[in-house]
Amino acid sequence: MVPALPVLIPAAIVVWVLLLWRLRQRDRLTLSRTITAGAACLFGIVLLRSVLFPAPIVLGAERATLPPWPVFVQLIPVATVPRDPSGMVLNIVLFVPIGVLLPFLVRGSVIRLGTIAFLLSVTIEVVQLVGDMTVSTGRVADIDDVIGNTVGALVGIAVVRLLSRVPQLSRVATPFVWCPSPDPRSPRPGKRGASARSRWGSGLH
Repeated sequence: MVPALPVLIPAAIVVWVLLLWRLRQRDRLTLSRTITAGAACLFGIVLLRSVLFPAPIVLGAERATLPPWPVFVQLIPVATVPRDPSGMVLNIVLFVPIGVLLPFLVRGSVIRLGTIAFLLSVTIEVVQLVGDMTVSTGRVADIDDVIGNTVGALVGIAVVRLLSRVPQLSRVATPFVWCPSPDPRSPRPGKRGASARSRWGSGLH
């Protein structure tokens, strides 16, 4: 059995340091963005603890007793939701924080941010399936997980988009954004300056 926290905490610290180094290389390192990086790493621990760990290790002759790998794949959308809707609800809730964090980390449209969340969810399901086929067991690569995760992320993105319309909140949040839009005090020729709201929420329109 691979334990969760003894693996995830050191990994999160390493990732956090690398993120800060990247910000420093781009001359964007500030206390606010350091906090954003820390929040992302902390949620990464929660996410991976929920979807991948602890991971039972099954090798050698023990794998002969396991069911065939197609048992661990569910590709029919919402087939099990009527019987157990709690799984879908949990998947939605799990990715809402990702939808909240993405606008602070990546600049882009709703489609781009939603696509990133979708690909992250697909990656998790693929890792689960590869683990079931090679060294572990017990996880199911489920299309419903991807659907729920993507919906949850879009909910989080929508929350940020709505809150970004409140000038007071936008002014507080803007320093935490990694890739802000150009300063409105230095507008490009022919363009009017953007508001503080648009600098924070520009990727959400």
